[in-house]
Amino acid sequence: MASSEPSQYRYKIILMGDSGVGKTSLFKRIQMGRFDVNQSAVQGADLYTYSTTIDDDQINVSLWDTGGGGGARFRTTTFYRNADGAFLVYSLEDIYTFDNLQEWIDEASHHIVDMDSFQWALIGNKCDLGFSSIIGLERVKSLCDKLQTKVFHKVSAKTGLDVMNAFDGLVSAIHKSRHLNQQSHAPPQICDIIRLNTIDTDDLVSNIGKQPTDQKKPRKRSCC
Repeated sequence: MASSEPSQYRYKIILMGDSGVGKTSLFKRIQMGRFDVNQSAVQGADLYTYSTTIDDDQINVSLWDTGGGGGARFRTTTFYRNADGAFLVYSLEDIYTFDNLQEWIDEASHHIVDMDSFQWALIGNKCDLGFSSIIGLERVKSLCDKLQTKVFHKVSAKTGLDVMNAFDGLVSAIHKSRHLNQQSHAPPQICDIIRLNTIDTDDLVSNIGKQPTDQKKPRKRSCC
């Protein structure tokens, strides 16, 4: 018997965060595996398609990057459409980029149809600068709890540290969520078959109007 073909899934992931946090550098690191010191902010949008496998399932991921400021109009019309998850990126050296993440979350909530199944990855970029984050761990944990995500990474787009781990973690979270949703909407399965003893239909028809065979006939009275 021929083996069944693996299931195929398509997911869309978007990069969110203020200008200057390194979204495009993260995009290029995932796309080309390198860092461009002269990288300029993306104009409009950029798209990269990536393929991987999870538990023998074929996963095709489209990663979307867009600039801030002038790209806001583009985001409202196309950027969020059919998105399954997002990299929520801030700079470890700039507390304001962390504070502004709430504005990005609010913007997404106006455009994402199913926020309950939408998956987040919280990404602190520029860990290569060699200092501890000025954002307290409790604030980071509080935001992760609010987003209901366990995917949090301190990464470096420059050196590549933990970038692909963060990417794979978000893809896995999306895939797991999709499977759980499919199971919750699956029709009920019959686990047990109860066999009932039934009367044969031919016998039932032929016996209509007849006396049961085991019923005793009335005895005739004697005249003497």
